[in-house]
Amino acid sequence: MKRLLIGFCLFTGIIAHAQDDSYYNFGIGLRAGETSGGTVKIFCSETVAIEAIIGYWNRQLAGTVLVEKHFEPFRVQGLFLYTGGGVHVAGATGYNRWYHLGRKVYEYRNEGTGYGVDLIGGFEFKFPVLPVAIHFDLKPFIEFSNQGGMWVALDPGVGIKLAL
Repeated sequence: MKRLLIGFCLFTGIIAHAQDDSYYNFGIGLRAGETSGGTVKIFCSETVAIEAIIGYWNRQLAGTVLVEKHFEPFRVQGLFLYTGGGVHVAGATGYNRWYHLGRKVYEYRNEGTGYGVDLIGGFEFKFPVLPVAIHFDLKPFIEFSNQGGMWVALDPGVGIKLAL
C-alpha cells in the first residue's frame, strides 16, 4: 500500500511538473536548523500543503505534521511565502545536563515524551528549470513533557527538496 501511494504521488508530481515549472505536487528533502532531518511535502491544492518532518532536536527524535498555506505576494515566478501550523511528538533519548550554580551541580535526566504545538512561516523558491525547491523558515513551538517540563523555541531552518 505504501509503494502504491508513493508511486501515485510521484506520478502525479511528474505530470504537474511537466505542466507548470513553478509549481509542484510532491517534495522530499532535508531540513537543517534547530530541528534537522527529513521532510516530505504534499500539496492538496495549488495553495494548501501538508508537510511532515522527522527530525532531531536537542537529543530528541521528533515527528511533526504541519498544514501550510502558500501565497505568491511578490509576483516572482517560483517564490512563495507560506504560513501554517501543526503538532509534534518528541521522544527523548535520555541525557544528563549539568547546571553549575555556585558550587552545587544538579543532574537533570530527561527520558519522557514531549507533545507540542507548532507554527511555521517562511519563504520557498522553486527553480523554474529544475525540480528543486529551497526554503527558509521559522517554526516556533511550545512543547510539554510528560515529565513536567516545558520547552519553547523559535526553530529556524533552511532546506532543499526534490520537487516533483
